[in-house]
Amino acid sequence: MFKNISNVGVFVSDFERSVKFFRDTLGLPLKEQHGAYAAEFFKSGTTLGIGLAEDEKTRKMVGRHTCITFRVQNIDEMYRELKAKRVKFSEPLRSESWGKIAIFKDPDGNEFAVMEPRRR
Repeated sequence: MFKNISNVGVFVSDFERSVKFFRDTLGLPLKEQHGAYAAEFFKSGTTLGIGLAEDEKTRKMVGRHTCITFRVQNIDEMYRELKAKRVKFSEPLRSESWGKIAIFKDPDGNEFAVMEPRRR
């Protein structure tokens, strides 16, 4: 029986640049780093893994929409801060009936969503 999702991952072309982006620019807590090819972020619950795309198959997976969504608090402030850090957004912050969402890109063009549900 499945219990939960342990890790979701994305492939990147420049490992060190990506670690700096997720750790320093986004502020994600680095759980562990495996040499110069893989890292995990978030210390508990589901982790985000990044892995160096080292072959033709994984290189084709770099620069896509990941379908990974981060739930955040105070999305308006976070959006302003990330824009000030020159994070690129492929879809700007917008309001929906259920809350707010924006889509940003990592240095390789992998897309991620940030969302904040509407308060009830």
